[in-house]
Amino acid sequence: MTISNLGDLLCSTNSESKKIIFFDGVQHHSVFHAQLDLLANHVAAGLQNQNINVGDRVAVVASNSPEFIACYLGILKLGAVAVLIDPKSPPNQLKQLLDDSAAKLIFSDRDINTEISVVNLHKDLQDFLIPQSVESFCPSPTDLALFLYTSGSTGFPKRVTITHQNHLARVQYRLPHVQTCMVTTPYCHMNGLFQMQRALAAGCDLVVMNEFQAKNCLELIDQFDINLITGVPSIMALLIKQLSVTSNYDVSSVTQIISSSAPISRNLYDNIKKTFADAEIIIGYGSTEVGPGVFVKHPTLPTPEMSVGYPNPNIEYRLVDQVLHVRSPYMMVNLNTNNRAFTPDGYFITNDLFSVDSQGFYYFLGRADDMFVCGGQNIYPRHLESILETHEGVIQSAVIGLADPVKGVKPYAFVTVKNNCQLESGQLEIYMQSKLPANQCPRKIWIVDALPMTGTNKISKNDLEQQAHKLLD
Repeated sequence: MTISNLGDLLCSTNSESKKIIFFDGVQHHSVFHAQLDLLANHVAAGLQNQNINVGDRVAVVASNSPEFIACYLGILKLGAVAVLIDPKSPPNQLKQLLDDSAAKLIFSDRDINTEISVVNLHKDLQDFLIPQSVESFCPSPTDLALFLYTSGSTGFPKRVTITHQNHLARVQYRLPHVQTCMVTTPYCHMNGLFQMQRALAAGCDLVVMNEFQAKNCLELIDQFDINLITGVPSIMALLIKQLSVTSNYDVSSVTQIISSSAPISRNLYDNIKKTFADAEIIIGYGSTEVGPGVFVKHPTLPTPEMSVGYPNPNIEYRLVDQVLHVRSPYMMVNLNTNNRAFTPDGYFITNDLFSVDSQGFYYFLGRADDMFVCGGQNIYPRHLESILETHEGVIQSAVIGLADPVKGVKPYAFVTVKNNCQLESGQLEIYMQSKLPANQCPRKIWIVDALPMTGTNKISKNDLEQQAHKLLD
């Protein structure tokens, strides 16, 4: 049978032995894949009963849970458009996103002040469900499947429109054979959504956390013999920091770690390699706009350490001043002909900096728009972070730029350090002065217990800027 509907693909295993294990922060319960398929069908029938039709927008504003997944799949099965919104969005922003999406109904795990009909996943879902199947929607190449919103780090979140065809093509790059997979990032963003979908398509057990906590994550790895962990570098750093507090967790079951969505430092890579000695480390690259997994393995050569991989034969690439441009069957639909993120010949400008080695492997260097000028000197935060993280006591760092009336912008840094390391800020400042000219060094380096994170578990530099201003006052 040819499967053209993304919802059907993700339910195609229909297994009565494979399950989703959901941990809510206190306890866990399981839902088998076959139960999830049935629940998704009942969601689709419930939507149809509410006069939701093909192409109508249905929002999901919720944390990770089996109910989130079932509602998402039910929307796709019916042919409606799933609008995935970060549940941590401030009320004013949430209203703007709902208005932008023109959603006709909302699935949520919290109360929302809106005139749109809301189905509360804790209170109303059972009454909403209709216990029957609906005919699965068969999409055309241009039919939309979902709206995602970028994290909004440079302003108001931007809508990304994705068709069934381009998302279906990407999801069919399935995971290697693993028994149990843990996805640590939110499903309302591309990283978590993609990895969750690949786990379902591969038919493996999936461990779900409604919110990431390093201690809980390690307990689940130990308890359920998890083979594959996916997440962003900041999550990997938190796991390593927690393991430096206690070594009571058995993580030997982990055979593969996929780190993506942000650059990873050499120091963090080596710490992961040391901590998870039996695991293959894969550095992924993708974005909401171009899709995840932009690079693949070489057909014969091993991927070098720190590389995101080799060009996918189905994708076109070019570097312009080291900035990656991509044209791909997996990327967003460009509905705005004036969108400056696209070139006239249809390439998406990622604003991400890359280098390429002599064998054609790519290396992610950081964001081009992170660069700032300090007294006429170009400062690339990722470069300073990579040097800070060569210090043996540093786990992770974040460099920010603060406005200065003389220099324009000055660099400052925050770091987390190993728990058993007696390290002071002054020592790190001297260390950086031994590595870089004085005008490129952070003017202050603050040691903190943890770096603040966004809803996608990336480091929140906006929060760090506010914290720096308070510390300098």
